Amino acid sequence: GQVPAAAPVPVVETRDAIYTSLNPAFVITYKTATGMRYLQTELQIMSYELDVINEVDTNRPALRNNIIMLLSEQDFEMVESTTGRETIRNKIKEVVQNTLRTHLPVEEVYYNTFVLQ
Repeated sequence: GQVPAAAPVPVVETRDAIYTSLNPAFVITYKTATGMRYLQTELQIMSYELDVINEVDTNRPALRNNIIMLLSEQDFEMVESTTGRETIRNKIKEVVQNTLRTHLPVEEVYYNTFVLQ
């Protein structure tokens, strides 16, 4: 008989992750039916490539602007929901990647804080 093919072995990342914060915190105001609501969030960018982190630092003003514009476009109901927060986090990752002038990947964007009022 034939020997079944071995299952592929998952690739485990062995390089160290590098993080940088996009401080200060982002503060966004939302007008809702019940009045003004606020989001305050702090974000960190993670990559395995130092060049990506350097690009984040170099392009910080443009990144902050683009992220503020993205957060401002969201409905407060989306910001409130867990799935909405995850969707927004993925959109932020896209914005960061598209703002940077590198083909190297932004691996993740993380919320350090996420406060709604």
